[in-house]
Amino acid sequence: SLFDKLFLRRGLSFWRRMILGKMNKTRLDPQECKAKPAVCCLAITKGCMFRCKMCYLWKENKPHKDQLDVDVSYWKRFIESLSIFTWEPPRINFVGGESLICHETPSLIKYAAGLGCKTSLASNAYLIDENISKNIAFSGLNEIILSLDSIKQETHDFLRGIKGSFCKVISAIDYLAKNAADVRININTVITQVNLEGIIDLAKWCIGDSRIESVNFLAVTQPFDTKKVDNWH
Repeated sequence: SLFDKLFLRRGLSFWRRMILGKMNKTRLDPQECKAKPAVCCLAITKGCMFRCKMCYLWKENKPHKDQLDVDVSYWKRFIESLSIFTWEPPRINFVGGESLICHETPSLIKYAAGLGCKTSLASNAYLIDENISKNIAFSGLNEIILSLDSIKQETHDFLRGIKGSFCKVISAIDYLAKNAADVRININTVITQVNLEGIIDLAKWCIGDSRIESVNFLAVTQPFDTKKVDNWH
């Protein structure tokens, strides 16, 4: 139809100017760019070893794969096309599941960083050791966000469903500060009735540790991977 031909012609014209503009380092019409996303969250896997009270992904009883849910080549193509589509390289947040359960994650971050993207990674910190922290530094990651729900070991371990998870966060901060000093360390805390009384102490603890840049408090919501209901709480 005439509409289809016109749409195709305009679409090709836009992408031609997009590509040529990027090659010539000139900006496109702001009216064409203003609606483009600046941030993208890539849920690269549902695999996770935790049993968090605020997330039900683990109830699917799937094996904890050490691979991406989608082949790495597909993610790379997506990241490259996204960096072109947005004109200015976007901020890409790598999330899961537990994204570090996949051995390809550092190389994927490195690929995105090589395209000029700002990168962040959300992690429960359980797998971060000497070697992983060095891989994180090599990847060019800008920011890592670690889950910490309490400075009381028993409270954090209870909420995350894994004994020893608190100690893993503390050791991860040590490894990252030692081997990945250029990576900003931020803390994410989910506020629940269980840890509510300790929120102020957690904030003071984070402020007192110069290695931690910020702490973000998240309101509890309906658990992940559940059907939406009005009375979930």
